[in-house]
Amino acid sequence: MNSDAYTIRPYQPGDEVSINRGFNEVFGMDRSLDEWYWKFRPENDGSRIMVAVDAERDVLAHFAATLTDVQIDGRIFRCGQSVDIFGLKRRVSLQHRLFGKAGNKFFDNFGSPDTVPIFYGFPGKRAHRHGQLEIGFGNSVPIRVGMKRVKNRRLILKKTPEAGVFDLESAVKLWERVSNRYPVSTIRNTNYLKHRYLDRPDNNYTYLQIGTGSETKAWSIVKIEKNNAVWADLVWDGESEDAIAALDD
Repeated sequence: MNSDAYTIRPYQPGDEVSINRGFNEVFGMDRSLDEWYWKFRPENDGSRIMVAVDAERDVLAHFAATLTDVQIDGRIFRCGQSVDIFGLKRRVSLQHRLFGKAGNKFFDNFGSPDTVPIFYGFPGKRAHRHGQLEIGFGNSVPIRVGMKRVKNRRLILKKTPEAGVFDLESAVKLWERVSNRYPVSTIRNTNYLKHRYLDRPDNNYTYLQIGTGSETKAWSIVKIEKNNAVWADLVWDGESEDAIAALDD
């Protein structure tokens, strides 16, 4: 058997075991298959995936994007967020530059106005550099990240309400009321919020909502990571400064 034999093709059912194993190897993670299924949703057309596999169907390189609806200046596009791209450090993979070949085949197959018209992502420096050299990535755009120090780190946990208490209907109503404030944004409808934040395996999100009566003025979703509170999502009506201050308090 030719040990250099490889094939580049779209995802096929069953590839997920090798994909997830490769992901865990490259990124030093211990992600479960349940989380892979949740993230990529292949049975619900939730992703586009290209793989380079050897003769044993073991994945050597992986290029993928999860799909979501994004509004851009009043128009809705089905967009792809590039995630989990990798190439294993195997001789055949490095010799044949399978990371770049899988990436180029991915865009040849899926990157058109008739399939997925817009792709975006947040690659690390190494992945971005390889993407520029082998696939044709453009220059990255700096993203401003805010941080706030908490003098007493115990307050992060003491002030955290019970996760899982989230008024989904009220959150969606706020989004529908104020979505025009966000000219370029993922659409936070019921399906998106339920899948993204409520249905995730091993959910460790905390949900914060501020309002008067039955009307929500602002909501946010926070993920607790060790001693850090990562603000994962936020929707605000743009008017109630007390509401946004209460979320930050």
